[in-house]
Amino acid sequence: MPQKNLKQLTENLYSTDIAVVLETLKQIREQGDVEILKPVMDLYNANPTDEIRNAILQMLSDLKKNSAVPILMELIHKQTEKAKLKELLIVCWMSNLNYQKYLADFIDIFIDSDFNEAFEAFTVIENMLPPYDKLEIKHQISKLTTYSTLVSQDKRKLLNSLLDILKSR
Repeated sequence: MPQKNLKQLTENLYSTDIAVVLETLKQIREQGDVEILKPVMDLYNANPTDEIRNAILQMLSDLKKNSAVPILMELIHKQTEKAKLKELLIVCWMSNLNYQKYLADFIDIFIDSDFNEAFEAFTVIENMLPPYDKLEIKHQISKLTTYSTLVSQDKRKLLNSLLDILKSR
């Protein structure tokens, strides 16, 4: 994307006119360029209106370029709000991008989160496509097995299902 176009799109994202912001998000969604994702993520973190937030989440869910994965993972790692973390995890499994490199990250989210976020992290892991790193899976099974003695009752069934999924790979 030309720098001038990138600059204009970024400026439009911060317009006070909601229609301009929504139209800009539509353009970004259609162009599918990951260069503009950081400003979009900044807008998402700035707590926009529900309409803009939903447009951002839909745009992120429609991403098809795996080059967007590190940017999304960076946002997930920085996320401190549970509701936004859950939304971003939903984006991950809806987008069908390749998150294989981040299995450990999703396992950590599963362990560290309450049931709602853990369920979404579970769904991302469940939807991961091959090839699988057998050594990494073995390590994560070990981590989850250690965690199983500490798991809350509401996550126990989910944990057992996650272990079954990982063992089958």
